[in-house]
Amino acid sequence: MRETALRLWSDPKFVAKKRETTKRLWQDPTYATKVSNGLRGGHRSLETRRKMSEARRGQPNPFEGKRHSAESRARIGSSGRGKIMSVESRAKISAARKGTLASNETKLKMSKMRQLQWENPDFRERCIAAMHKGMKPRPTLPERKMRDILDRHFPGEWKYVGDFQTWIGGRCPDFLNVNGRKAVIEVFGDYWHSEKHTGTPVDQHVVDRVAHFAKFGFDCKVLWEHEVDNEALVLEKLQ
Repeated sequence: MRETALRLWSDPKFVAKKRETTKRLWQDPTYATKVSNGLRGGHRSLETRRKMSEARRGQPNPFEGKRHSAESRARIGSSGRGKIMSVESRAKISAARKGTLASNETKLKMSKMRQLQWENPDFRERCIAAMHKGMKPRPTLPERKMRDILDRHFPGEWKYVGDFQTWIGGRCPDFLNVNGRKAVIEVFGDYWHSEKHTGTPVDQHVVDRVAHFAKFGFDCKVLWEHEVDNEALVLEKLQ
């Protein structure tokens, strides 16, 4: 029986015919509902799963070499968007994965895939924004002080974008000039940008940040947390 099934499923004409038949059946709402209701809550026995595993062992992935269309990817993405997994489901997944370790080969594949994804600027910026959103409320106290100074002395010229609204070459400035100049302002925290925390001398940290934005044609001014308490100093550095 297994040999017969393998022979049939290796025939492209048979596979194409089965695919069209299945597609036509699932287009019938009555059939789809009936099958869905029949499967809901059901669990295959260990023996059944063992047989299915043996039947498929050694067979290539049927999707190998293929890619989802843009429409298919959008449909898959929207199907799970906004859904929150129940506590019970999360507990089951956690229990199933507990004690399992990925092989070195698998970890290497995962690492290479993530590196390829990270080379995409859109993907990288979405990930960074998602990580930062949960870190702390924005704007921070020094950023609020800076915003107040800018609003008093340069009304309508600067916009706060430190909540990850704007990205320039993978960096998110704190303030962006919206009055025709390519200029940004960064407010560095005395601790978070210190050499003790970053491992980089503070002067070099400032030089690197200014140079980064300069590559994209932006003039960058850097103010430190302790400096924004001195309004006269802030205005002097912004000249």
